[in-house]
Order: sequence, then C-alpha cells, then structure tokens
Amino acid sequence: MKHVEGSLATATAPPVAIDIIDRPSRSPLVLQEHRWRRRPTHPDGTTSARDITLSRWVGKAPLEVAAGEVEACHVVSIALRSTAATFHWGLRRVVDGLLPASTLLVTGPREHGCRASYREASDVFRVYLPPALISECWDSLFPRHREDDAPLCTASIINDVSLLRLMLSLVDIDRRDDQLAPVIAESVGIALVTRLVSLCGTLGGPEAPRRALAAWRLERVKDYIEAHLDRVLTLDEMARAAELSRIRFGAQFREATGVTPYAYVLHRRIAYAQTMLRDSDRSLAEIALLAGFSSQAHFTTLFGRLIGLSPGRWRRQSRE
Repeated sequence: MKHVEGSLATATAPPVAIDIIDRPSRSPLVLQEHRWRRRPTHPDGTTSARDITLSRWVGKAPLEVAAGEVEACHVVSIALRSTAATFHWGLRRVVDGLLPASTLLVTGPREHGCRASYREASDVFRVYLPPALISECWDSLFPRHREDDAPLCTASIINDVSLLRLMLSLVDIDRRDDQLAPVIAESVGIALVTRLVSLCGTLGGPEAPRRALAAWRLERVKDYIEAHLDRVLTLDEMARAAELSRIRFGAQFREATGVTPYAYVLHRRIAYAQTMLRDSDRSLAEIALLAGFSSQAHFTTLFGRLIGLSPGRWRRQSRE
C-alpha cells in the first residue's frame, strides 16, 4: 500500500467562521461520538458498509484521550473551534500547538493506537468513510490500478479548499431536520470521498481523465428525474437509471452538466413549481408537495434563495 503523509494539496484553505459551537445536533444523521475516535452506530443499526457516518465530539479541557481499537475507516475531521492540542498517530506526533477552527485532519485505517491531549475545550465534527466506499470510489476513478496502488493516508493536516467546502456542507447537515437531509449527506459524502481519493491517487502520476456522462445516459436520467419530481430522489436510483455506479454517475453527471445531481434536481423542482405558480391557482402548500418539497416553509426558503423572491411575490409579478 502506498503511504501518503504530509499535505495532500498546496492550496491553502481560507479561515472559515463556524457558528454552530455549543449547539446540540438537530439532525438524526449526526451522531454523538461518546468515545473519542470510535465510529458511533445508529440506534436502529441500519448503517451499511457503503454508508458514511457523521459524528460530533465535544471535549472539555484539560483532557487526555486515547483510542486503541483497530480503525478500518478513513476519517476526515474538522475543528469547529480553535483549540490547543497534541495529537499522536502511533508513535508520530502530527499536531502540537494551536489548531485553528476549520483545520482538516485526515487519517487512514490503522491497527495501532492514537492519542491526544487537549489544553483547551474542543469541538470536532468527523466523517467516517468505510473501506467499501473508498474501494468503490477508487475503482471508479482508477479502473486500471494495481492492488498495491490503493491510497492509504496515515495522518495528515490537509490544506485543500474543495475538501474544506465539502466538509462544511456536511457540517451544515447539523442544522437540517427535513427529509432531504439524507440525500444531501449521501451526495456530498460521495463527493468528499472522490476528492480525497483523487488527492491520494494522483500524487504519483497524472490525474485520471474526466469523462462526461454519455448523451443517452444523461437523457435517460433527465427523463427519470422529470417523472419523479414529486418525491425524494436518491443518488442510487438516479445512478441505476444511468446504469452506472453511484460514484461514477456523480462524477460524470457533474462533468456533463456542470452541477451535482442534487443541485440539478433542486433547480428542476423550482422550475416545475414556477410553472404551477404561473399557470394554476393551486395553493403554495400544494405546489410545494407536488414539486417534492417537504413543506411549504422549506419550499419558500429554497425558492427565495434561488430566485430572489418569495413564491407568492413571484406569482404576482409573473401574472402582471
């Protein structure tokens, strides 16, 4: 296995203000990490080998913590508040001193212990990426790889703007409690894995060529989306419509359209809602449900964010 240490990218991530400190998690997707760096399990036990796990760990200071169990997952951690800490990965000291808010730490699977000493209070959001998901992404991006080429990050502070933005999108799941949160988490999680594997896999050679979704696959997916705008659409079912794995589908769809599948579906829902607003007298609540939104409030928020007007005001203006 190829070991990757140090920074995986040269781009320096800008400071990011994170304003969810000391707030309890709202989303059932974000689990409380009771034991430091131990992947929490969902109460219903539904987590599969392909699912990411989102967790949040809050510690008071001073605090010494250690984890001795085998950790099969890659783990991406982001500091939600600045802290002073020392972090040892096996015998190697990775962090010693100030850890600013928005710092990203990526670790690979391990068979040894790790430990940390926090001199100030800490708040960490973590994403656990299971081996099956890493392998699925690796095989999709680098189909002709050798078995010993698979990426294995040991422990690294990473400065990568794209990875940071994806992590902050997952942190934002903590604010959501609507039915689209699992879909967003899945889509962003796969994009996170793709970015991480790309960083690891391209250090030793040129980046794999990007391929856009074939025209016939794209049309099939668009037709499927149009036929199911009134309900939640998962990445898995859109990928099945394109006859691709979800990771390959997500990458090729974005290359073909310039947006993620989730963003495309959202824009199509808004466009469908605009047609009903202009051409019918249906209530806003009814239009919201027919366009696949969980509630009128959720519809109004997203409509205003994308269009710049409330649905009611847009309807009045479109009819003037």
